[in-house]
Amino acid sequence: MKYLKVTLISILTVILGLGLLSVIAFVVAKTFYLTPEKLTNLIKQEVNEQTNILFDCQSIELSYWDTWPTISIAVKEGKVKLSAHTPNDSIKYVLSGTFKKATGSIQFTQFLTNRELSINNIQVYQPYIHCIGGKKMLPIVKKKPNKGKQKVHLQVNKIKVYEGSLSYLTKKGTTWKVSQAYAEAKGELGMPDKEFDLTVQIPQIYSDNKAFIPNKNISLTLTSHCNAVNKFKSITLNDARLMVNDFPFSLNGTIHQTEKGKAPDVDLRFKLLAADLKDLIEFIPEKSISQCKDYKINGKVALEGSIEGATRGDTLPDIQISGFIQNGSLIRKDMPYGIDKLSLNLNFNHLQDKPDSSFLAIDNLNAEGLGSKINMRCMISNLLTNPYIAADILGNLDFNRFSKEFLPENTTQMEGKVKMDMACAFLWDDVLKQKFQQIKIQGDFQADNISAINEKEKLNLYTKNVNIHIGNQKNKSDFIKENEILNGIIDIDTLHVVYKQATNLNLSQLHIRTNTTLTPNKEAIQPITAHAECSNLRAQTNQKQWIAGNNIEIHAGSKASPSNPLKEERALVVKADMLRYVDTGQQHAAILRNSNFIAEFRPSSHQGRTWDIKGIIELKNSQVYTALFPLKINIPKGFLHFQNDQFSLNRFEIQAGKSDCLLSGSLAADSQTKELEGSLQMSAQYIDYDELYQTFLYGKANNQKKETRNIQDLTIDNFEQKIQSIKKEATITDRSIYLPKNLSLNILFDIDESNYKEMSLQQIKGNITLKEQKALADFSTRTNLGKTAIHLLYDSHQKDNIKTVFDINLEDILVAQIHKVIPTIGTMLPLTKSMDGLADCHVTAFTQLDNQMLPVLASTKAICTFKGQKLVVLDNKTFNEIAKRFRFKDRTNKVINQLEANIVMNNGKIEVIPFAVEWDRYKAIIGGTHGIDMNYNYHIDMLKSPIPIDFGINITGNDGDLKFKISKCKYKNLFKNENVQYSKEVNQKIRQTRQSIAELIKL
Repeated sequence: MKYLKVTLISILTVILGLGLLSVIAFVVAKTFYLTPEKLTNLIKQEVNEQTNILFDCQSIELSYWDTWPTISIAVKEGKVKLSAHTPNDSIKYVLSGTFKKATGSIQFTQFLTNRELSINNIQVYQPYIHCIGGKKMLPIVKKKPNKGKQKVHLQVNKIKVYEGSLSYLTKKGTTWKVSQAYAEAKGELGMPDKEFDLTVQIPQIYSDNKAFIPNKNISLTLTSHCNAVNKFKSITLNDARLMVNDFPFSLNGTIHQTEKGKAPDVDLRFKLLAADLKDLIEFIPEKSISQCKDYKINGKVALEGSIEGATRGDTLPDIQISGFIQNGSLIRKDMPYGIDKLSLNLNFNHLQDKPDSSFLAIDNLNAEGLGSKINMRCMISNLLTNPYIAADILGNLDFNRFSKEFLPENTTQMEGKVKMDMACAFLWDDVLKQKFQQIKIQGDFQADNISAINEKEKLNLYTKNVNIHIGNQKNKSDFIKENEILNGIIDIDTLHVVYKQATNLNLSQLHIRTNTTLTPNKEAIQPITAHAECSNLRAQTNQKQWIAGNNIEIHAGSKASPSNPLKEERALVVKADMLRYVDTGQQHAAILRNSNFIAEFRPSSHQGRTWDIKGIIELKNSQVYTALFPLKINIPKGFLHFQNDQFSLNRFEIQAGKSDCLLSGSLAADSQTKELEGSLQMSAQYIDYDELYQTFLYGKANNQKKETRNIQDLTIDNFEQKIQSIKKEATITDRSIYLPKNLSLNILFDIDESNYKEMSLQQIKGNITLKEQKALADFSTRTNLGKTAIHLLYDSHQKDNIKTVFDINLEDILVAQIHKVIPTIGTMLPLTKSMDGLADCHVTAFTQLDNQMLPVLASTKAICTFKGQKLVVLDNKTFNEIAKRFRFKDRTNKVINQLEANIVMNNGKIEVIPFAVEWDRYKAIIGGTHGIDMNYNYHIDMLKSPIPIDFGINITGNDGDLKFKISKCKYKNLFKNENVQYSKEVNQKIRQTRQSIAELIKL
């Protein structure tokens, strides 16, 4: 017992010692030698030095304490690149990839004992691989292993890939993409000739070449037991099951590589796993054919084919597919009706070495039932490059029964009957390039009363008596020169469309005709014309915009230019007896009667312009209204000719309220600078300035406060009556007029009669030039107050600083009304407010304007010369006070025999230059200053009076509170020798001051 006890203790001691040594070894290795950082750098260095793989990752971690004798390995944020054999600037790597994480476990004891590297349960998360076809890459291993060195055998039992993505660029530039893929291979994957199970799930396959995959939503699922021989150079699929979208196929065959470095060859056979139409329906998602459960479905179905040849990325291998539907029917279970007959033959053939001979044939497509019958054939050849399509269809459709049976009642309803007999042949490339004249088509389409309602899309459609004919016939068009044309005609008695309560279209008696033809030069622009006639049109483009018209014609054409058949010419003609438009929200409206629009479009040689355009616009008895200028504008007659950016008006008549004018001239618009310039002649019988200005103010108020727009319940049917009597209810305030930017215009005008506030103007002649937001005007007129000549500059280029400079010469004007023409006169010479009679007045001024278009006197610089004879002084408090103090002999006789005065205003201060005046028994010289607040500081020298001596009087104060004080004469010596010298000096000073202001009147 003692020896046994010693023996057991010794064994346990050794075991514990070995375990302790293992623990110490693991701790030391992990802590000092194989830390994650050192291990990551070591593996990256070894891979990059020993292979042509550029490898990088965030970290590599080992775990062996809890899993011994299995070592777990995890690689995070990996990046892999394989270099091209002959790299260039555009392609350096044939393959590049990334992955989020890769994990696996290594059986360490097997590696030590059998030199077998067994990696179990490899899992790769979110890998992305990008490959470039047609490029050779470097060998993976840089150096071959030594022959005498013992080989290590690799064994893998399972590989899983989660959320994988692949992008493959073929030699011809086609891109294939796979996303969110899952793959699993399970078996002895490291052995040279072994079996394994394979599962692949690809939710989406995409190709930018629509000839390969026309539908983006292609998904594949493959499950198969596989045999691999010769180190995976040949893989055989046994009893594989393939799901293409939701359709099941059996798949058998071999994928093998005949030569190293070459693409593998395939030899596969597939067959649809549904021999009966009813079985096939079971694989279609119920949401797509929810109603099929109510039908008894019969019929034979077959689809099978083969794939043979090399799997080159730039072309498909040999593919042959054939299929059919025979004796098909869909009959309701509760009632004996439905689709009584259904048949179809399908063939697809593609040869890898002869892709131009590929074709898809759909033959004997027949469907009968529910009062409808369709027969169709279609042949598509040259399928993968430029498909040539030849098809014909013959049928009768009865939507009264068909829609009730097969369309969901809660979303779509259709009624009506349709007949069609059509045949066509064309190249798909001609359709993409809009070479419609290359399309061969012949046939007829007829429909009686078609009604369609889709509640989900909020669509309501109704048509009555639709007839469509298309075919070749003899040419009768002057626009197209060829003898034979392809002609299409559409006749519709009634068309009504409502879409989402925003679009509403009503047409009646619509006739459309289109023509096109072939030309000898197939590369040339092919001619095409379109003609449309409509008796009545009524359309709503959104909830607030409507358009309506009667007897509308539209003619459009396109053809090759005579000078260059590769360039296009176009023409457009629009005619209408009446067009009406209204925007009930913005309150814009227009009525165009007997309107014509004709335009030609030719290729332009001008840089920056594609087309040279010319044409005419003709209007008669038309009307325009906008809330921005709330006054009905009539156009009794208008003719506009245009050529590119040039516009010419020829006696264009406009009436706005009480005003009328006749415009002629030319305009030019610069598309780059957005400038409009030109010259116009305007003649008018009457211009109501007050009405137009008030309308302008109302428009400004409407634009700022849309709720004040004043036409209630405006519609397409009543707006013509509504705008006859517009109630201007918006609150308005006077405001400055801002001239538009980028406008350079000269207007020569001749107006018979006009008004301005309380003035009546006749024979207004002159011109006005608009430029850089300034207006330079020079005109003369006769008024009920006298003759007027005006030269002025209006400057609005600074919005907060509107300025004007003017020179106004008034002759024989009524003095009592002069301040209505020039309000400043009442301030500069207050006595004129209480005078009557005829006078001449010459005013030159530079001033800033307020928002009421009146001068800001505090910043005004002006000079005024006033001359009058036999001027009657009306009842005036100041004059009565003077007459009382100086004891006028006849206080009722208030006639001033002669008055000539010069007044200067500068920055709110008014200076009255001394002048002589006579009335009653007195002769006096008056001079002095006063302010815009009417605070006087005057001096009067009495040269002739009942008092035998000359004396002076100082007058100060405001109106009603004047103070008089006797003083010495102040101006007496200025008027010696009949004041010749003084008058000369005064006139020179006035002339110089006036000239300094008038020089500012220029652009």
